[in-house]
Amino acid sequence: MEVIATKPGYHGKLRAVGDRFDVPPGSKATWFSPAETGGKQPAKRAAKSAQEAGDESGGNAAGDLV
Repeated sequence: MEVIATKPGYHGKLRAVGDRFDVPPGSKATWFSPAETGGKQPAKRAAKSAQEAGDESGGNAAGDLV
């Protein structure tokens, strides 16, 4: 199960806030929480999708300024 550190902690090595790592299913600790991976597109894909959909600004709000 993939988790993300919410506070510094130790699991095999020292983990910093924001580190993503795997733990055995069902593992619990106060310093990490399950990583949200389903249903969200990375920012780069979202920008690329906007271009493919015909948005000529490429997701850049300033792209239509003259």
